Amino acid sequence: MKILFRLLLLAAIAGTLVLALMPSPPPLLGPDTDPTKHAIGMLAVMMLAGFAFPQTSLLMILASVAVGSGVLEFVQGTPPFMRDPDPYDWIAGMIGAGAGFILLLIVRLLIQLSNRIVSKRNTLGS
Repeated sequence: MKILFRLLLLAAIAGTLVLALMPSPPPLLGPDTDPTKHAIGMLAVMMLAGFAFPQTSLLMILASVAVGSGVLEFVQGTPPFMRDPDPYDWIAGMIGAGAGFILLLIVRLLIQLSNRIVSKRNTLGS
């Protein structure tokens, strides 16, 4: 299952790079506001990374997403791309990544709780 999430993560990162660096990205389905798209995109990347690398610290994943997103926002304003980098887009992306962090934290805690319950049942049943 990790392989599937890693492939999806690579596809999401590749798609994000293409959309972020093309001179004028095509209109996408969904919300019309650019910050909302950034938040949804980084939420998706965060969730995929969390499932692709379940043994990795969520703080490390969040930091990686933050740095990668910030670098990408900066690169947009450099030649040959010459797009308009916007720090608010980065902030919106980090809000989405933060939401992903919280969701992943809940999922990981529920998995740990489930494993403990199963372990206790197995111990009591023996």
